[in-house]
Amino acid sequence: MNLDRSTGTLRKWLSWILALLALGTPWIVNAQSPIQTPAVIKSAGVLRIASYIGFPPLEFDKDGQMMGAEIDLGKALADKLGVKASFSNVPFEGIIPGLLSGRFDMALSDMSDTEARRKQVDFVDYAQAFTSIIVQKGNPRHIRSLGDLCGLPVATQQGSMQSTILEQQSSKCAADGKQPIAISRFPSQAQVSLDLKSGRSAAEVRDFALGVYEVDQSEGRLEVVSVDGKPAMVGESGKVGIAVKKGNLELAKAIQAALQSLKADGTYERIFDKWNVSAEKISDFTINDGQ
Repeated sequence: MNLDRSTGTLRKWLSWILALLALGTPWIVNAQSPIQTPAVIKSAGVLRIASYIGFPPLEFDKDGQMMGAEIDLGKALADKLGVKASFSNVPFEGIIPGLLSGRFDMALSDMSDTEARRKQVDFVDYAQAFTSIIVQKGNPRHIRSLGDLCGLPVATQQGSMQSTILEQQSSKCAADGKQPIAISRFPSQAQVSLDLKSGRSAAEVRDFALGVYEVDQSEGRLEVVSVDGKPAMVGESGKVGIAVKKGNLELAKAIQAALQSLKADGTYERIFDKWNVSAEKISDFTINDGQ
């Protein structure tokens, strides 16, 4: 037996292993779940995504093209799955029925992960949403919090988490002996914004990042309710998720793994930063972890 040769070989192996440990090999450090694209999607070569373009800057139409943070995210997810992204603009209330019928593989449309929705779909949570109050420039009603909305006409989008938040606050107003909130719900955000700009509503309540974008586009007519000079997040709306048909955990886990990969390579952060929604980034992508 050549002891010198055996010792030299052992040293080489030890050096190689130590080098791998120093680099942090994926299977030892920062392990990620492998991306296993469902066979039906891989065969089709397309990931069919339902989105509603009424949520700028998450998704909106520009010159006939769907654009926004969630559009970019959907394309990046499809790329990780090895297929092309195919988007359809669908009214928000038609998204879940479209998933259930098999028309779409997933929905990416600022949809809050709620217990009621989880009865029909599964969610892969990818963002954290917060609530803001939007008022006319100068804040003529001196609104500072949800409690200041008691007795006032307030607009929001129907089916949104903010609609539920307003209902809860209105009940609290009544319990405190104050007038309930006069809530107006509209099918589109454009109608909500118009109601506020016209003065019919004293305020609107919506997702924080979307509200900041709306104010930026209002030509100085609107503002976000602020505290100490900074736009205030008046309430936590909870997790926002990518929805798939209930029970399709194969696709949910593939999306989860793809999100982990996008975070690892920096794509997730770049997309959120590009569209100025970085406040809604999360560190872990969970399944059905909403409120």
